Amino acid sequence: MLLIACTALALLVQRHYLGKRRFSTNARSAPAKLPLTPGLRLVATVVSWGIVIASLLPFAAVLMISLLRFRGPVLTWEFGLGNYATLLSGSYRPLINTLTLASIAAVATMLIGAPIGYVVARHRSRLSGLLDFVGMVPFAVSGTILAIGLIIAFNSGPLVLTGGWLILVIAYVVRKLPFAIRSSSAIVHQLDPSLEEASINLGVSPAKTFATLTVPLMASGLVGGLVLVWITAASELSATIVLYASGWVTTTVVMYHAIEGTGAGLAAAAAAVLILVTAIPLLLINRRINKQETTVI
Repeated sequence: MLLIACTALALLVQRHYLGKRRFSTNARSAPAKLPLTPGLRLVATVVSWGIVIASLLPFAAVLMISLLRFRGPVLTWEFGLGNYATLLSGSYRPLINTLTLASIAAVATMLIGAPIGYVVARHRSRLSGLLDFVGMVPFAVSGTILAIGLIIAFNSGPLVLTGGWLILVIAYVVRKLPFAIRSSSAIVHQLDPSLEEASINLGVSPAKTFATLTVPLMASGLVGGLVLVWITAASELSATIVLYASGWVTTTVVMYHAIEGTGAGLAAAAAAVLILVTAIPLLLINRRINKQETTVI
């Protein structure tokens, strides 16, 4: 309850701050570059690269451990691909489950979160504030607690979902809904309301205006939110480890059981594969964004 109360307070402060400011723009070109002195440019470069290198160190450690050989729990400083051979010699089902569940959850989350984000950004009322609060509550609730709640709700009665894939998707959607709401509302805050008002004044219905004007303008934010939800859903562990059944083991579950046993190398290999798989959408999105920025400039 304390975390939920802190979340509510943070949302009130945020809504008060955003309500007094306007973030939309009508600019048709990229903003001008800010010139830097040689000294300031050097400092900015060193700090930026320091942050990047520090961020990459955990990934480098995972990659290195995945290439080291283990004799039981004992780590030997001998490099090889034995961990990957062991991982790939088994079933591909965990990876397929991970990609399938994350994809379904990402699409469902954005379909739910995008309209909520639009309402929160465009219509300031008690109802939209309540909607925003409810959508952000999962940030204050751990995945384990959410999973236990889902088991209590769907373990008996007319609708039994435990042991199947749908309860995992529901958990992912609820856990990642704040990402969808925030990415959608952020892009809506940047859109000038006069564009929608002009469309409606010309006789276009609000629903058609939203579908043909607002949604295309929100496309970049929606795609970014979709990728973010997909990546975080693919790496979700706290809810998955409580809810999964034998037929729906994911890559993170494989990693967890390997760490619990004596397979730190196998866990690192699975983590490296998961990092590679989730990095591909990021690279594609960054490439597309860079092309769009080049076109604008």
